[in-house]
Amino acid sequence: MKKFLLFALSFLPAYMMASGWDGQTIASSYAGGNGTEESPYLISTAEELAKLAADLNADPSCTKGVFYRMTTDITFNDSVFTRIVPTTRPNEYADYPADSSVFKRTPIIGGHVKDGVSTYFEGSFDGGGHTIIGLYVWDQSITYVGLFSMCKGASIRNLRITDSYFLTNAQFGVLAGQVIDSELLNCAVDSCYSEGGGSKGGLLAGTLEGTTTMQNCYAEGWVFGKNDMGGLVGRIGVRDGNSCVVNNCFSYVYLRVKRRNNGSLAFDIHANAQVDNCYWIALEEAKQPVWTGAELLGENIRQLTAEEFASEDLVNELNRVAADIPDACHWKVGSKHPLLDFSSMVSIQSISVSRLDDDMPKYNLQGQKVDAGYRGLLISNGKKILK
Repeated sequence: MKKFLLFALSFLPAYMMASGWDGQTIASSYAGGNGTEESPYLISTAEELAKLAADLNADPSCTKGVFYRMTTDITFNDSVFTRIVPTTRPNEYADYPADSSVFKRTPIIGGHVKDGVSTYFEGSFDGGGHTIIGLYVWDQSITYVGLFSMCKGASIRNLRITDSYFLTNAQFGVLAGQVIDSELLNCAVDSCYSEGGGSKGGLLAGTLEGTTTMQNCYAEGWVFGKNDMGGLVGRIGVRDGNSCVVNNCFSYVYLRVKRRNNGSLAFDIHANAQVDNCYWIALEEAKQPVWTGAELLGENIRQLTAEEFASEDLVNELNRVAADIPDACHWKVGSKHPLLDFSSMVSIQSISVSRLDDDMPKYNLQGQKVDAGYRGLLISNGKKILK
């Protein structure tokens, strides 16, 4: 049997056997779908994710109202975090050049392209509970940096990013640089490092603006910058009219600044933001949740010890709050801190046979919205239905 498997593997196409991205290839099409809510574009490779970035750079309006969904884990580079960042202090990294032959720079979705024009991701991106591995960007000349550089009216959910490294200028986060009037739900950044020579940086996102909501999310890793750094995000709210919501999130981040201003959740919270049920651990310099705006923090904002972060009590508390957040997945116990349990998005605990409320949206087990004529197992209003 083993000989047969080895023989079969020898005939697999080279792209199926290769690990990571070659830094150049862009897919000519997605794995399927037509970009609608019922049939989102399916993304299964690094090359297809690079296509999304290339399409947006070519046409700033191409993602508006368009739906995307990952169907599997995607690797760009192997062992980025462990090979660059030591286990001692966060600002003692290896001196890899920008054109490193060791790691390939990954594409950035959106951002400043040319002639002062900015391109925003304005669609819906569903990670499907999958993980993006090995993002790598080394460019201290750019701002608004993350997998998604700039988002407006967007939805990013059910996504984990791990083993990634960003060295840039300002307004940065591993997931997104600038997030305006958007939704971040069930998003995690694990074992990642972000650093900027400027200000307004965080591990998960740079700034949240307008009506942005971030719920059921967390960040774990290291942040290092010049000024105004936050462990979870750089800044919550920016200008008047802000009504950002951050709920049921935590920061497990080593945080340092070269000059001033840092907070384990954010360096600053602007008026009218709502921040509740958030937790942090004080590692390195950050001993407070925010540098400015502490009086604006809401209910259940607490610093926890390492033992409390690893406890089942915290998982139970996160799940209690998540139960009231639409489409929030469950949490489970991890070795250092709670983890998002993406399997809870489709797991079936029981099946009911009942009359459906036709006004409620309905989804199949892949999370795709279906019409009233769908037959089979589906989920509606949080219930598993056999129709």
